[in-house]
Amino acid sequence: INFEYDKRKAGVYGLVDRVGEKEIKEQTDFDLLVGALIATVSFTAGITVPGGYTSDGPNEGTAVLAKKLSFKVFVITNTIALLLSLYAVFCHFCVKRLLKEQNIIYRLKVATYCSFGSIFAMVVAFITGSYVVLAVTEEFSITVCVLCCCFFLFAFRALWEMLMEDKPSLLRARK
Repeated sequence: INFEYDKRKAGVYGLVDRVGEKEIKEQTDFDLLVGALIATVSFTAGITVPGGYTSDGPNEGTAVLAKKLSFKVFVITNTIALLLSLYAVFCHFCVKRLLKEQNIIYRLKVATYCSFGSIFAMVVAFITGSYVVLAVTEEFSITVCVLCCCFFLFAFRALWEMLMEDKPSLLRARK
């Protein structure tokens, strides 16, 4: 067994200074799974749009709610979620084939940022998709949107904690 080759193949070549190989491998596998799930959900939401399609007339096959602003925001944020998650998955594939530690770290960071972005975009897509479908009952749709926005409070706090925890390594990287 060529252990150096196996480390390169796993995308963890030379990264054992701060975290063990096993932890990095498990984290990249988990991140890859998250990216694939978000891509699947976003793709499905893009095909089965909220409100359905017009079944007859000159606009046959178009989305029923296509002219509403909240629907347009849904489509855009859902597309952003899909593309960011696909790029995160792509970065993980690249990591498995890179040799230089610097390139591996860069791709893993890009994949992480893309995953965060896709999660946020997916939540916004859910909020706007729910709003456009529930807009008939305004109180109910606003309640759902406010509840969903609570996600951002908790998520930004978690992101802040991660950034502050990683601050020493960020400062070392600048030197």
